[in-house]
Amino acid sequence: MVECDHQVLNIEGGATAAAVAVGEVAQALGLRGKEVTYNAFGRLLNERTRRILQTRLEILPSYNAAAVEDLEAETASGGAPEHPAWEDLTLIENLTGCLAEPDGYLRRLGGTG
Repeated sequence: MVECDHQVLNIEGGATAAAVAVGEVAQALGLRGKEVTYNAFGRLLNERTRRILQTRLEILPSYNAAAVEDLEAETASGGAPEHPAWEDLTLIENLTGCLAEPDGYLRRLGGTG
């Protein structure tokens, strides 16, 4: 038994409540169950990517920078305060690395979403 979103689903017991719901939604939309699942995962991954990109972009206006490269150049030349600019650049770099995970999953799903 696995508890998920306040519902107990019996994984070993055949069709779960969630699987039945997916089937009902698919039928109502005229889709196959797998299409609903793939589209849902695609949307979830696209939303995660959007949030990562948004967080990256929210940092730049603090330094009047239009792009990450502008902030890097300003920080290296002393035009932007070294602290916290280097920390923000590290955060941007880490967020950029986080993009690989949802992008890889989306490629495996065939770009749905």
